[in-house]
Amino acid sequence: MCNECDRIDNEIEQFRRLIAPGMDSLSLAMIRCAIEMLEADKAAAKCEGSPPK
Repeated sequence: MCNECDRIDNEIEQFRRLIAPGMDSLSLAMIRCAIEMLEADKAAAKCEGSPPK
């Protein structure tokens, strides 16, 4: 993976750690939206599995 993909994966994991039982629906929806946006950014990066040179 490239550095950009690693960075995005780290951000996604940070958001996933914020999810807690009993969390209000607005906060949960905002976290899920942020994760979806990061996943879209990762897909748009078109990483070919190797670091850029």
